Amino acid sequence: MNLLSDVQTNFKNFIDNNGFINFITSPTRMATRHFGKNKVTKQSETLIDILLHNGDLVNETSVVKCPFSDHCFITAELLLAKPDNRPKTITCRNLSIKNLTKIYESIDCIEFKRMHLFNNIEDKWCFFKNELMKIIDQISPLRKITVGQSNYFPWFDDELIGLKKNRDIAYKKLSESESSFDKMIYDYLKRAYKDLNEEKIIEYFKNKSMSDFKKKRASHN
Repeated sequence: MNLLSDVQTNFKNFIDNNGFINFITSPTRMATRHFGKNKVTKQSETLIDILLHNGDLVNETSVVKCPFSDHCFITAELLLAKPDNRPKTITCRNLSIKNLTKIYESIDCIEFKRMHLFNNIEDKWCFFKNELMKIIDQISPLRKITVGQSNYFPWFDDELIGLKKNRDIAYKKLSESESSFDKMIYDYLKRAYKDLNEEKIIEYFKNKSMSDFKKKRASHN
């Protein structure tokens, strides 16, 4: 393969058909051969080392000679935005195993028979919801916490971050206790986090196109 040649190869067709750009245009192998019998020296230049990209991250490239080989090094300067490391504040609840156990026990003490005092389904639902929320707010009130941004993907929101933290807390608790109850809680949170993460990924990329990502990168530069 030699991209300096005018011959149309399958590889060139592959590049063109898939919207790629080769950012290396100089020869990357320069060989010299000496024919002693005829006292002739022949030099050849080929472009066989390439850098393909279909976006706008490549700012500049260069070809550097290698002192111990006829193959050259290729280098590239990329336009990479510095990650936003500002901490993010989210609102969540402390749903530790201890607090979840307290919530379960308190729910068992609710007098659900009082729902019969209400005539319509809306009032019954409000009673049920208010009783639950009073317990949850008392044991695990809403609070604001600060989390780092560096390890989160763009589809992470408060809901997914909070669920991830609760999953990690459950795993730590399971590692210490090794109880079947803690394993049940951890397995539930692990499965819930996995399902929600997949849902967020699909929703994030559903209406995205290549131009959306280029605009996003341009806004960071």
